[in-house]
Amino acid sequence: MKKNPRRKQLLTERRVTRSQKKLEKSSSQVTTESMRKLAEESLEIGKILGVKVITKEENVKRRIIDSLKEEKRKRRSVEQGLK
Repeated sequence: MKKNPRRKQLLTERRVTRSQKKLEKSSSQVTTESMRKLAEESLEIGKILGVKVITKEENVKRRIIDSLKEEKRKRRSVEQGLK
């Protein structure tokens, strides 16, 4: 029986799917203190302007932070593409 070197390579390397990669923490997934502060300030500005938060404030902060992270990720990928 022949030994297949490709099969040996597959057995030694662990394949990771895209969904598994999403579960792993990356540096962009870490919420910085400045992002939290910006989300809280955004809520305060909304209150001054008369925008009411109907759902829980923690959920709103989480959505603001997620939006900031997404924009940060896009900016970094564009910057890396230009280098």
